[in-house]
Amino acid sequence: MENRGYLMRIVNSLNERLESILMWLVYPLIVVMVAEIVARYFFLSPIPWVRDVSIWLFAVPFMLTVAHYYNKKAHISAEDLVHFFRLTHSQRVTIDLIHHLILLSVAGFLFWPSLQAVLRSHALQELSGMTTWRPILWPFRAVIPMTMLLLGAQAMAGVLKAVRRLRGVDPQ
Repeated sequence: MENRGYLMRIVNSLNERLESILMWLVYPLIVVMVAEIVARYFFLSPIPWVRDVSIWLFAVPFMLTVAHYYNKKAHISAEDLVHFFRLTHSQRVTIDLIHHLILLSVAGFLFWPSLQAVLRSHALQELSGMTTWRPILWPFRAVIPMTMLLLGAQAMAGVLKAVRRLRGVDPQ
């Protein structure tokens, strides 16, 4: 039982550290956007790669920190939806367990197809068609299976925590 608590702490720590690192991407995003504004309005010459880079600088931290915010309960959960029903502790924990199991199955269901898309993109050396810059896409496609993996691990940690709470091992 102690190993489960250790695994939950590892998953939580990984997601917290990832969030701490990725939050710094807001600064390059600001620099890129300001550079584009200056280039476009003062020099009448937009920068071709800014659209791709700004989307990625926004999307990567947004996607990869989903599991962290899920763990911090900064989302609408099934438990929130039935908050006013005055459920017992075990009923709330059971709803939480079902919620985690559904999220785990969705993350598992989406992981394999998204990984296949990354592998196919890598094999084809797929390029972006959004701009004339045309960067390779597979590293950015890889964000989706990484997100599903992190979210699945966090959901599994939630399942383990809910089971511990149902057994009375973890009172929170």
